[in-house]
This record gives sequence, structure tokens and C-alpha cells, in this order.
Amino acid sequence: MSAPVESRERRDAQSRLLADNVDTASLTTLDRNSVRSLFGPGLSCELTLCTSHGFHADDWYYELGVNQSAQVKQLPLLMIAFDPHQRVKRVFTLTTH
Repeated sequence: MSAPVESRERRDAQSRLLADNVDTASLTTLDRNSVRSLFGPGLSCELTLCTSHGFHADDWYYELGVNQSAQVKQLPLLMIAFDPHQRVKRVFTLTTH
């Protein structure tokens, strides 16, 4: 999550890594505290990008990497929705490749 992203190629490599790991991980078996332990506290999903995919402000998103270049306009995103019992309900990745 904190790796520097200095080029579009690096961003796309990070994006593929995100897609591969989310596909093989079983994030839907986790609860909010487990997600926080694994990834740290997420950012509130108040972005238009989140809401356009059905996420709410109390859901979380994570940017994959730290943008180091003006060439990189969008980082890959991991969005996680929680149910009323604070269990992961849905996972969505916004990839760039």
C-alpha cells in the first residue's frame, strides 16, 4: 500500500498485483477489525468513484501505492463494503491495466 509509484508501468504492476491477490484472498471472511489489522484504517468511501460503485461513507477504500509522478493520474483502489455486523460484505478493485 505504501510503495512509491513513479511511473505508469509501476502503477500497472501494482494494479495487477492487487487484482491477483484479491482474486486469491478470501477477504469476505474478515470483519472490520481484521481488515484494519491487515491494511490499516481505510479511508471513508465518500468519493464519487466509491458511491458510483454502490459503496457508502462508512465503507473503506485504500489506494495502492503512493503517487510520485504527475504522469500517474489514478492509482489502483481497493474498496471494501461492510454489513451491519461489521463483516466484509463486498470487495471491489479499480484496476488500471
